[in-house]
Amino acid sequence: MRKRPGYPDAREVPLMRSRCSHIAMLILGLAALCGIARAAAEEWERLTAESLSLYEAGQYEEAIRLSRQALDAAIEALGPRHQVVGKSMNNLGAMLAGHGDGDEAEEVLTEALSILEESLGKGAPGTSSALNNLAELYAARGDDGRAEKLFLRALAIRREAPGEDNADLATTMKNLASLYAKMDRFHDAEALYQELVEMTGGAAAPDLCNMLITEGNVRREQGRPGEAIAAYAKALEAAGRYGVTPPSDPALIQETNAVLSVRAGDLEGAASWYGKALDTLSERNDDESDRARVSRDLARVNVKMKRYGEAIPLYSQALEIQKGYLKSDDHDLGTTAKELAAALSAQAGMFTESGRSEEAVPLLVESIEVREMYVEHGTPSLAIRMNNLAGILTELERFGEAERYYSRALEMLRESRGEKDPDYLLVLGNLKQMHALSGQSAKSAADVLRRFFSLLHGEQYAEAAKLYCGSYSFLLEGCCSDADPDDVVYLWHEGCGRCGLQCLEVREIVDWSPLPDGGYRFDVKFSTDEGDLYISGPCCGATAEQDPPDSVFWFSVLRTDAGWQVGGLPLYVP
Repeated sequence: MRKRPGYPDAREVPLMRSRCSHIAMLILGLAALCGIARAAAEEWERLTAESLSLYEAGQYEEAIRLSRQALDAAIEALGPRHQVVGKSMNNLGAMLAGHGDGDEAEEVLTEALSILEESLGKGAPGTSSALNNLAELYAARGDDGRAEKLFLRALAIRREAPGEDNADLATTMKNLASLYAKMDRFHDAEALYQELVEMTGGAAAPDLCNMLITEGNVRREQGRPGEAIAAYAKALEAAGRYGVTPPSDPALIQETNAVLSVRAGDLEGAASWYGKALDTLSERNDDESDRARVSRDLARVNVKMKRYGEAIPLYSQALEIQKGYLKSDDHDLGTTAKELAAALSAQAGMFTESGRSEEAVPLLVESIEVREMYVEHGTPSLAIRMNNLAGILTELERFGEAERYYSRALEMLRESRGEKDPDYLLVLGNLKQMHALSGQSAKSAADVLRRFFSLLHGEQYAEAAKLYCGSYSFLLEGCCSDADPDDVVYLWHEGCGRCGLQCLEVREIVDWSPLPDGGYRFDVKFSTDEGDLYISGPCCGATAEQDPPDSVFWFSVLRTDAGWQVGGLPLYVP
């Protein structure tokens, strides 16, 4: 499992990284140098090669011992101020600086530099190695000012003589850039690394990325989140541009930038970075727990910006993922569920405040379901939420649904607190009030139903059509198949005439009940033209036993934007 965002990993960019290369360059075929016997040269070369081999193998004490012998051999053969002596001293000093006596290393490297400046010249390529090694020693000791001066001298020389494949120049540039990063001069370090990346065709890009991650960590520690975010972003951009893997997980860097953006009050920036982290994790598909966490954190940012519509699917995604690896009673799962429910309720609240209660209802229903499943099953607080939802449903005249939620709320409160509890009595009073309102609303709907059939019976089809919200497909697919679908007056004329619809006067509404989605179902009796009770007989050749006569027929009346409207065609008799 990937760790939560703390500090993105960054390797230390070490000084003295190139010490072995400085030593290796001294094995030059010493016998070719004038003024030295072949046997002495061979002995010097043997000692130097063996010391280097031991140094690379980690046998530092033995390597230093042989390096001292090589220096003694050079002094004996050439005298104390010869360039070969200076190079051999540089060799020994580099080893001592890394794994020996620092004070002695400084003394040896200082003397080596003096000899090489005297024998080769202050601007000679051979002098730059001693400058670089002595600078590394000062940098390791924290004497950054002296180190910088020496690195700059070495860099100036190596820009003129960069070495094979620019290796010597690259070494000094890296070391000076490392020093600048250590000195909190990241702008200078970045400039050197950028130059180095271009010079090496992108080979130094990992070093640039690593330095930028280090800068981000430092700026973050200093409480400068804006600069930290910029540094981390540059690291990701450089990694992408040069096709290298950054020293830290890209998703972790993006998530870290999101956290920093939140702390800096930049919620838009945080949402952007969390989105990028989520995309990165989704592409990898390697750790679902990380994806769940980032989804939830992005949802939280959207909640802070009151973007509940964007937060809800993210919370839902996090919850769905967590269900796959967490137990149902896990605290983290419960936290996600609770926050999802809160976001659903908040979005619903915004809808109700803007007069969009119909849109609020499914959100509140889901919020209650989530809470009941993961957070507060059977609790009084859940009962109050159900009471509130029932109140909205009552306002929408969706009395059937309202009654169910009032009843469930009463049951929960009765079991947890008893029937004398104030909340129980409050919900009970709301239920009674809903019943009273439902009766009034049902009367209005019933009046529309009576008027609708009266208009049809009186052949006032245009007025009747205004009270109808159902489908005409039965007529259009049957006896009126050639009719214009928009000519509803013609459809009603034909339907109540030759097409067999029984457009009769309502005789009596014998019963009614609320429908789940709002509106009512009415059980209705009709009168014939002679004033008798209408009874439908057996249809289509069936016997009375097979199709018993019936005098009660049901119709729905629904609440629409146009008011109460009848939802179905009159009874059809072939």
